[in-house]
Amino acid sequence: MNPKNYIGVTGLVSKEEVSYICKSFEDFGLYDNPFHKPMIGILASYKTLNNIEVENRRYPKLDALSELINEMKSGTFKTIHYNTREFNSLFEQISKLISIPYYRNSLDGLQLNMTYPPIGQVEKIKEKFPKLDVIFQANSGVLNSGSKKEIAKSIKNYENLIDYVLIDASGGRGKNLNILYSAELANEIKNLNPNINIGFAGGFDRCNVYRNCEELILLYGGFNLSIDAEGGLRDKLSNKYGDDLLNINKVRDYIQSASSIFSIINRVR
Repeated sequence: MNPKNYIGVTGLVSKEEVSYICKSFEDFGLYDNPFHKPMIGILASYKTLNNIEVENRRYPKLDALSELINEMKSGTFKTIHYNTREFNSLFEQISKLISIPYYRNSLDGLQLNMTYPPIGQVEKIKEKFPKLDVIFQANSGVLNSGSKKEIAKSIKNYENLIDYVLIDASGGRGKNLNILYSAELANEIKNLNPNINIGFAGGFDRCNVYRNCEELILLYGGFNLSIDAEGGLRDKLSNKYGDDLLNINKVRDYIQSASSIFSIINRVR
């Protein structure tokens, strides 16, 4: 059975942001939507796990993770998005990071923001946290690893270990999604992995999300898709990656537009 689609916002760092975003999800009916659920992603990394100072404003402190997840309204797809270069100890890192949020705060999902994490490590994660939905980020490293067919075959190796594939060349940098390429890749992945939910990310904001989702639905050939937004919802303080602040008005408009296009489409399914 395919997991439920989501409309996501990633990069929240305060309880006030979480509360406001949940209120926006509620206002636009996403908690009652039969086809899409609201998702909130909290960023974490090897550095934040080990309390190493990071300049990126999108990463909360390690001790804030549980309180941020606890602030999320019931019915939210509560996720942590994790990146590391230390692949060989990925399972140990994830165990340290999510054990408390998973067992105490009902953490729902883990997004692996890395290029082809070791299958054995992902197996250990799924074994220890069986209720956890795993999102495989098809990042720029994955997307540059071969043809669309070859990428789909590589992702097939994670069958039964991952629940979502997020096609995301942007990685939170606000780079616009290549809609045609992404839709073609999504179809290749879905042909080999029919039980995996496909998601898209890359420059979604309040101005383009309606149009981009409309095009994706037509090119991907189906309504069952998820989306996530990060960089396009922020105000830059400088040109340095991560030196920016979440704009809650942009987020609210994005949620309204995204829920609107999917509501229209779902009414004629």
